[in-house]
Amino acid sequence: MKQDLVSEAFGLALKKLRSLDDDKYISLLASLAAGAKETGTEEIILNESDRERFGEAVAAEANRLCSGSLTLSRQTRPIVGGLILSQGNIEVNCALDTLLSLRRNELAGAAAGLLFDQGAAGEEKD
Repeated sequence: MKQDLVSEAFGLALKKLRSLDDDKYISLLASLAAGAKETGTEEIILNESDRERFGEAVAAEANRLCSGSLTLSRQTRPIVGGLILSQGNIEVNCALDTLLSLRRNELAGAAAGLLFDQGAAGEEKD
């Protein structure tokens, strides 16, 4: 049951990230792109909705952050949110669900501690 609740917490975290106001979401995506770039000339691939709504703003802000020449790809991908940076055959997956999944092992203990008020030894407090 605890594992189910931790999974639910991660699901809620993804929903919260997806529901950020537009400026914060653009900032998040731009930071992901700027932080993941290697050459500064990669293409930013978003899902269809994010590309239409935020694509140009994300590319402009990412380039401002990294002094790069990132471009918005014409391609889209069926990701929940976040982005993929692409250059040739190399892609860096910065999809939000992927990033949360990769950090899950690292963060699951802290999440369980918050959810179940566990002490440092992992035992529940009375």
